[in-house]
Amino acid sequence: MPIDSDDRRREPSPSELRALLRESADTCSARTSVPIVLPATLTRDYAKPIARIRALAETAPDVFFSLDNDLFVKDLAVCFGQLYPGGARLVDLRAGLPRRLLLSQRFGTPTVLRFFWTGGGFAPWLETHVDPRDLSEFSESGLTRMYLRVAAMLEVNPNVLGVFGGSWFYDPCLETLSPHLAYLQQLPRAHGARLFRGPTTAGTVASALLKSQRRRQAYESGAYRPQSYFLAWPRRAMLTWAHARAVTAS
Repeated sequence: MPIDSDDRRREPSPSELRALLRESADTCSARTSVPIVLPATLTRDYAKPIARIRALAETAPDVFFSLDNDLFVKDLAVCFGQLYPGGARLVDLRAGLPRRLLLSQRFGTPTVLRFFWTGGGFAPWLETHVDPRDLSEFSESGLTRMYLRVAAMLEVNPNVLGVFGGSWFYDPCLETLSPHLAYLQQLPRAHGARLFRGPTTAGTVASALLKSQRRRQAYESGAYRPQSYFLAWPRRAMLTWAHARAVTAS
């Protein structure tokens, strides 16, 4: 039976979403709404992002306030405690690795299954997302600091299985095609992280070609086909890395 238009869910208006963001942009509320235990040393990281979101709720144009706008949804998720504001990376505190990854691998399915079996399963994991509005920490040192924050979360949340992220910049071929991005995968892979092929979309291709003439030229010549990969770093391996860094630093 077709659904009558009056019964369809109405999307909130921009003014309603603006009011929602304005009312939700509260540092204390965001910190206390997180679905996991958050180390006290990390709670201060909410102050600056929440202040930015509060200002945005007052000054952004109406077009920003839409459930189709990924940046608005991300800001709302920070306010509701689902996303942790980690500088250039936002960390989803309630995520899971998609099981469809098993179908995307060209070979080695038993090895992949063993990885998830020994790692504890597909959920719960933490997931990282790049925030294009704050790239000041998008560097090798910034990545290390972000992963150390994630390790601190894993330390106090023994049920969380690790951290993962999906992107075109985890493609192994970029170690030679775009060597300045190699650190994004080399650091975690050197300490127990594993790569898995993911689904590639038109958005994957557009993002991979956006800021690099070299990648565009390689794509146009047929030498490069952007491919999305998931990088998964299990908790035991990540904590071993973090503890070793702490010992070296002491």
